Amino acid sequence: MFSIIYMEINYGTLTSIIFLPGYPQHIIQRGNNRQATFFTDEDYKVYLDKLSLYADKHKVQIHAYVLMTNHVHLLLTAVDEWSFSKLMQSLGGTMCFILIKHTRNQ
Repeated sequence: MFSIIYMEINYGTLTSIIFLPGYPQHIIQRGNNRQATFFTDEDYKVYLDKLSLYADKHKVQIHAYVLMTNHVHLLLTAVDEWSFSKLMQSLGGTMCFILIKHTRNQ
């Protein structure tokens, strides 16, 4: 059993939040207007490094992930109701960094 949480990077809000302690949650993180969010192999590596760092920091267990060019699927379990919010806020900052870096290089 798991629920789905959907997040748009441009707004940084989580919708359909139903916190079930100890149950995995499927989180989808998309770019603004479904635009690309990863542009190079290094972008994927940075995201995964930050995902691991922030998951440890906010006590979120990572079960699985899929990184697509314009969105991310995460299967996670959190210890408290604020863990997902803190993790996704941190990852949103990472995504913004990647997008800013890409737009400046164009």
